[in-house]
Amino acid sequence: MQFEFEIENLKYLLGSVLTNLNSITYENFDITFNEAKNKMILANEIRKQLQGTPNNEEYRKSEKELLILAKLIQESYDNVIRKIKDEQDKIALQLKSLGNKRKIAIYEVGK
Repeated sequence: MQFEFEIENLKYLLGSVLTNLNSITYENFDITFNEAKNKMILANEIRKQLQGTPNNEEYRKSEKELLILAKLIQESYDNVIRKIKDEQDKIALQLKSLGNKRKIAIYEVGK
């Protein structure tokens, strides 16, 4: 019975990680990403315990569902990285544009 509870707990943690990753924005990145990371660490510890348990047939039955969740987390993580990188690129472009406008303004004043 405890074994089944741990498997359900693992599924819940992985689903929660997925929810955290999907809710990340540029503004809440630090807090939400750390929450997701801490949950992943805990989920990994539970997974190792379950794999090391003798007679872990229940875990093997759940592996397919756990693998699907893991792949969704990986895709979501890749999307978060891409989204943050795009935001950084956009800000870098805006800063470059402002720098160019400043140079033009200085040039115009110097005429």
